[in-house]
Amino acid sequence: VSDLRSREAFVALKVHKGPFSAAAFYELLARYSATSLSGAHASTTVLAHQQLPFVPAHRANVMLAYDGPRYVAAIDGLYTSANNANNLPGHVELFVGAGLRTRNGILSVSVENPFGAYSGSFISSRYAVPLTTSNGPFSTLAIPLPSVWTVKYQITPAIKAK
Repeated sequence: VSDLRSREAFVALKVHKGPFSAAAFYELLARYSATSLSGAHASTTVLAHQQLPFVPAHRANVMLAYDGPRYVAAIDGLYTSANNANNLPGHVELFVGAGLRTRNGILSVSVENPFGAYSGSFISSRYAVPLTTSNGPFSTLAIPLPSVWTVKYQITPAIKAK
């Protein structure tokens, strides 16, 4: 696409207070073509003044964390607008984790998508958002968001003083 136009913005904020921290960002990814390719192709997803396919217009994130002497914990929420790479409607992905510091490392448990939003085992049309083309809507397949649980023990090597 030779006449690709883009309006992009990114704003971020981080705050620390003792063992607590918070971070947030907002990203605008407005990418579009000034003209349509419909004259050259029978059906196209590149339409004049429309967002390019699979490029979400908005993304936002909020993260809260605690990093104490004995425990660590975090919760993170990521919003992605429609027209995303998974072909899902706009959605929030949640990530939660907690850990316990031990003498030799950190034992942690975390989960991605704990409530199973837009989950599934296979790519299907179940939650798919159709693409807009010059000939009308085109059915697509959506990639589900996995629910992933992780248990990890990270060993911290001891440093000997000389």
